[in-house]
Amino acid sequence: MAAVKKSVSVKDVARLAGVSEQTVSRTVHDSPSVRPETKERVRAAMRELGYRPNFAGRSLRRGKFKTVGVAMFNITGTATSTAWRALPPPPTNTAMPSPLLK
Repeated sequence: MAAVKKSVSVKDVARLAGVSEQTVSRTVHDSPSVRPETKERVRAAMRELGYRPNFAGRSLRRGKFKTVGVAMFNITGTATSTAWRALPPPPTNTAMPSPLLK
């Protein structure tokens, strides 16, 4: 039986980069309060460990999901397609910058 791969945590990144968990969080959010050389060290640790921010986990912890669920009984009817078209399109940008792409 294969072992379950443990996901990489902020604590793991902080330990490897030699910074606090708060500094990792500030780096993920691209805070100007973190020095550029520190951000690069944290981002290098993130790349090395394969860290990806878990936005679902963040939403669960905060209790804020910023998502909309749509339930429809008949998806083939005219009224349903009119209602579906009335919904705004999903945002093309994300609320969180991707520090791994910088």
